[in-house]
Amino acid sequence: MSKYAGMLSALLLTALVLLLFPGLLSRQLSDTGRTDERLRPPEARTVVVWVTSWTPGDRALLSGLCTAYEKQNPGLRIYLRRADAAELYGEDAVLPDAVLYGHGEIAEPQKVLLPLVAPSGYPESAVWSGTCGGTLYGLPLWYSPNVLCIPEQWLAAAQDGAVGQQEQSNAYFALKPPETSPPAQPLTAENIPWQRLVESGALYADSAVGFTQLLHLCPAQLRSSLCAATPVLGQPGEDDAVIRSLQSHLAAKDGRTALCLPAVTTFRVRYASLCSQSEDAAGFVRFLAGTARAAEENGLLHVIGCTGQAEGLLLQTAELAANGLLLPNAFSVGTAEAQQLCLEDFSRGIDPVATLLKLR
Repeated sequence: MSKYAGMLSALLLTALVLLLFPGLLSRQLSDTGRTDERLRPPEARTVVVWVTSWTPGDRALLSGLCTAYEKQNPGLRIYLRRADAAELYGEDAVLPDAVLYGHGEIAEPQKVLLPLVAPSGYPESAVWSGTCGGTLYGLPLWYSPNVLCIPEQWLAAAQDGAVGQQEQSNAYFALKPPETSPPAQPLTAENIPWQRLVESGALYADSAVGFTQLLHLCPAQLRSSLCAATPVLGQPGEDDAVIRSLQSHLAAKDGRTALCLPAVTTFRVRYASLCSQSEDAAGFVRFLAGTARAAEENGLLHVIGCTGQAEGLLLQTAELAANGLLLPNAFSVGTAEAQQLCLEDFSRGIDPVATLLKLR
């Protein structure tokens, strides 16, 4: 009897609840008697994205952007997988929804990538960088340009020499007493200490492309001397100048003063492409195309330019890029080939401007 009494009590309690709260059931069910769709959890969806390299140094940036995009799209998960570009061409390869890669890593985009439409307002030169055979396959996102980094003591010594000459002149004519040295000035193309740079072993470089850019900036009468000094590869000392990426410079915090090298040619570029007709993947690529602020926070420059909060070298580079952004084509020449081209032209004494044009 106790079992039936318990069941009867439960039924009576349920009836009482429905009598007291008549709208409870209607809020859970739609007009058709099914569960209200607004109460269902979002459908789980996954976008598979292959990353062929971390060359631009943007691993933390990509991870953060994936999390941000997932928050904006409930139920969506971005699955990042590190994969070699060669896997895209495998006989039985199951292609991802999208791929993120660096310069020269994909040679025949028409075989594995889908045509894209550039977002409105994207720079034409940036669009050209991801074009092959007249079709846009890769959307360049952010990059890290090459910079010349000079030890502050070089600039201080050059400035002290100029101040000393002025002090002697003032003392001779008894115009005014000697003044203390002013603070060091920022590095510009006009005050680069070229005489120090042409000394043997004074300059280190991590790429032949960066040295070609420096030759382009160098006064014509000093180019032969700079070539004879030949930059050193390896780890520079505290009193050495160095050519490296902007991101590497910002991370080093070693007291060197930097100048962005023109033109803004660099092979540290991140590209995004689609391998499937997934709207979720296309939305993710469009999202990446507008992440200038996040790129700046990671020491990278987005091809769409800087935000109003950029300053220092990032702003300097953005202004340089606004006068003609020069990025290499992602598919025309590999990074190793480009480095070899620069070395060969350097040894043959080819005009650095002509060499930089070949890289495009």
